[in-house]
Amino acid sequence: MSLIFCGLYAPIILYAIYIIFWVLTMATEDHVSYNIMTNLKNNGWEIFQYHPPGGQACWGITVSNKIIYPDIVAYKSGVVITIENKGAYNDTDLKKLNNLINNKTAQEQIYDLISANCKIRNIDIPRHVKYLWGHGFYSKKDIQCLRHINLLRVDENNILNIIPSEQAPFTL
Repeated sequence: MSLIFCGLYAPIILYAIYIIFWVLTMATEDHVSYNIMTNLKNNGWEIFQYHPPGGQACWGITVSNKIIYPDIVAYKSGVVITIENKGAYNDTDLKKLNNLINNKTAQEQIYDLISANCKIRNIDIPRHVKYLWGHGFYSKKDIQCLRHINLLRVDENNILNIIPSEQAPFTL
């Protein structure tokens, strides 16, 4: 009887072990977001939004009657970067970012939020800023660059690797 029991449930048990191993070895969105935010702060960026998973976002950007809550919004020297993060490379986040890239009103909303907060912090901000976009994720291997979106890859050693976009490259 116990051999039959083991035989029937062995695939389920093995699958459960696989899922547990996968979860324990893969970085979470929270880990990726914190790593990127820390790197930005350590390189002189002002963080205006840091929205870890399950956290409460300060800002929402309205695009096509939907609200997008960026994970990180930061400013430095006339440049605003908006970043969406996941534990792994994610096409959904790329679509969110493309919605922001292609919507002038969304960029105006980001500017209004940044400029109001710069005023509170006594930071000068020009009327026209450069907008950069990024997707943060965990991966052990490099990924090919994208046209408009910078890729911020956190590797297994917690090192942030930036794969600059073709048209709007980002550096710390």
